[in-house]
Amino acid sequence: MKKLLQLIVINGFIFISACAWLDPKETVTAVDLERMRHNIELQQWQLQGKIGLRHNDKADSAYINWRQSADQWTVRLSTVLGQTIALIEGSAQQTFLQIGQDTFQAVDSETLLYQLTGWQLPMTPLAYWIRGLPDPQMPYTMSNDGRSFTQSGWQVAYRAVMAVKQRTLPARIHLQRPPFTVVLIIQNWTL
Repeated sequence: MKKLLQLIVINGFIFISACAWLDPKETVTAVDLERMRHNIELQQWQLQGKIGLRHNDKADSAYINWRQSADQWTVRLSTVLGQTIALIEGSAQQTFLQIGQDTFQAVDSETLLYQLTGWQLPMTPLAYWIRGLPDPQMPYTMSNDGRSFTQSGWQVAYRAVMAVKQRTLPARIHLQRPPFTVVLIIQNWTL
């Protein structure tokens, strides 16, 4: 019991410390979205945060560490204690998904991820959405207020941004494609 209490206290301090990294601007304006257009130049970056997924009455969450280098990405989803839930590596051409000791491979990352985890995440356009951009290879529709857009059936809304090395980057992103809702809270960017 004493070890459990210590673990809870330590995790509480870690959570509070992690929140100190994030100094988001809570109101996202059309000007912020315009500034994020320059993020197309970012070819190498890394982020840490938390992701929540909701499908009908089922909800899951995980910590996320995403590392991007050109069109190659590695995404690690883990528990609060750091245990890896899934490791996803790939590009627009091929995806590998490791769950435990098992590794699966497919061309279509979205289908593979959904079949194995029940999570629907469009990995290729998400690499753009995370930077505050629509995927330039796909058509999209901008909202009337200029603070969100719809692409591939997903509504992408930015709820908070932060300044990182003189760039405006998302801190909180809401994605919705009924019946799926995804919330991504980014605590730290490394450029």
